[in-house]
Amino acid sequence: DYQMESIFFAFVVFFGWGVADLFTTISSRKLNAYSATFWNYLFGTILLSLFIPFTLNDLAGLTLGNFVLNLILGVILLLGVVCFRSALIKGSSPVIVAISASYAVVITILSLVFFKETLNVVQSLCVLLVFIGIFLSVFDLAKLSSGKLHFGKGGVLALFAALLWGIY
Repeated sequence: DYQMESIFFAFVVFFGWGVADLFTTISSRKLNAYSATFWNYLFGTILLSLFIPFTLNDLAGLTLGNFVLNLILGVILLLGVVCFRSALIKGSSPVIVAISASYAVVITILSLVFFKETLNVVQSLCVLLVFIGIFLSVFDLAKLSSGKLHFGKGGVLALFAALLWGIY
């Protein structure tokens, strides 16, 4: 039954992402955001470079415009990763991961603006609920009663990570 397989593999990915975020938090806190990102990208580049011989034909079609676009997107992704790791150092990892995972809302808004997509009422309410959740997670509610907006530790950096990943 394909549905059960799909659900099983979705849970495998779900669990894998959680474990990856756990190791990301540990490595960021042991090193720092920049060092952990550097080593992550270095090992990833070395590992993925093993595939270059199998993709040389695909690289022949790379234009200057696509190369520049990939460089720009790479910088946006890199900045998002550094913001995410910095947020994990400063704040509570479950809250930071939840805020950062809201990059899908950024994608939704960009799709509404640039691709003229539409949302029905239920979808719009769900997006609104995500915004409320982000607001409640980013701001320190205990200090909010004083009339001033106080940001929770790492919340703003997690929000920047979500924004950058949504643009990416």
